[in-house]
Amino acid sequence: MTDTKTGKGEEETSDDVFGELLPLSNVQRKMLNAVTSIYTEPVDDINYQHSILCQVGLPRSKVNGTSFERRTKNAILSVEAGKIFDGEKFIQQFVPYGTKARLALGYIHTVAIKTQSAVIPVGDSAREFMQLIGLNSDDGRTYSLVRQQLMALSACKFTLGYIGASGKPSTLNTVPVKRFELWAYDNGKGQHALWPGEIELRDDYFKDLITHGVPYDPRAYIALSHSALSQDVYLMLCYRLHRVSAKGVKVTWKQWLEQFGQEYTGKDSLRNFKDRFLPAVKDALHVYPDAKVEIVTGGLMLKQSRPAISRL
Repeated sequence: MTDTKTGKGEEETSDDVFGELLPLSNVQRKMLNAVTSIYTEPVDDINYQHSILCQVGLPRSKVNGTSFERRTKNAILSVEAGKIFDGEKFIQQFVPYGTKARLALGYIHTVAIKTQSAVIPVGDSAREFMQLIGLNSDDGRTYSLVRQQLMALSACKFTLGYIGASGKPSTLNTVPVKRFELWAYDNGKGQHALWPGEIELRDDYFKDLITHGVPYDPRAYIALSHSALSQDVYLMLCYRLHRVSAKGVKVTWKQWLEQFGQEYTGKDSLRNFKDRFLPAVKDALHVYPDAKVEIVTGGLMLKQSRPAISRL
């Protein structure tokens, strides 16, 4: 990790041998603040994600079409875009994707598990919801993107496949959100936008979530909101590292490609994937201090590690 010096201003970092100090980018500043907090302050909050979504995440970029599928050895996720009734007609939604959908889904799952309730309040507007999921911005475009992702999440269908406790394959076909009512709110520009005041999860999905919730540190996840891949790697490590055997396990680059890089194709697919995957791994390790992961010939060695966060 880069050493930092704060004697010349908290937004500057460099080693003296390089001469003039350069300002930190917003991403670097966010990461530095999160790392400092995680290393020096006790955790006072905890978030949760479904274990399947810790292994196979939502798409990281916009999908062409209305369906998406990602799989790994023991889990598979299929997402289908749904429709929303606006009072006059059905409006086709897209498949939810990217960092904002991940933050929104993390919030929904966290509140459901903490309150043991399938009814989730989502604030009175996109601005308020952004604060709830850890985003602070006055950018109107960001409000719109967050609103669109929440609407897409509220309408989509999940098919979750995994190996159950019995060792047999299990499938859950569900629309995670059973009900939400849309109402119009002022978006700050003299215009009205549709927004759900609360959403209600379906009973089968809610019960499955309660059983399969994986805890993680919200400070880390928010700090990684510049990269959906970094968020996915972090959640995977949260789910997997404390389960690894004492001798550890080597995961090859090809196996990582199959889990995280199905969109990479062609003769240079593995190299192109590694160029994106390794920085994401380093990001995740910055905010997971107890993670024991080593780069070895042909892949990564995962070693048994303390959980990223203990249940409060």
